[in-house]
Amino acid sequence: MEIQYTVTHQIFKSKLKYEDVIQRFESLTGSVEGGAWQKIVASVKAGDEAGFTKAVKACEGTHPFMRFMTIDHSHWLQLMNINGRCRLYILGNPLIAQTMIRYDAGVGLNVPVRVLIQESDTGEVLFRYDQPSSLMSVLDNKDVSKAAAYLDQELQALAKDATQSV
Repeated sequence: MEIQYTVTHQIFKSKLKYEDVIQRFESLTGSVEGGAWQKIVASVKAGDEAGFTKAVKACEGTHPFMRFMTIDHSHWLQLMNINGRCRLYILGNPLIAQTMIRYDAGVGLNVPVRVLIQESDTGEVLFRYDQPSSLMSVLDNKDVSKAAAYLDQELQALAKDATQSV
């Protein structure tokens, strides 16, 4: 089966330097990279929703997100003589994800979300992501759509804060 649908791609331009947007973004989000996520999941007993919630909240940043993985494309781009820098982040929050995935496990294809912070060869700095509600629209589930709208708002607030855009 093939389904086609429209995805909304968000781009926030920043007047800040690439390094400054990276630093702001990373300071605004928590991190569960390097095996920290696996330790959290292993440390909470099955069915201990309160314990899991507490463990997740302890990993959130100023914004309710945590980084699960960072892929810095910049290093290999230089090896291929490609100008510009970019860093891909996989980020999310299982407490937000569960508000959608409980209605349709297909949500798991697009959460956690991906964010790309990019510096073009002209020095323009962009914060990019695919809008979660548009990614979830293929599921055609009103409960998922409502929860995804909340995720849209939180991600937009993070993008504005990291880039200092209005």
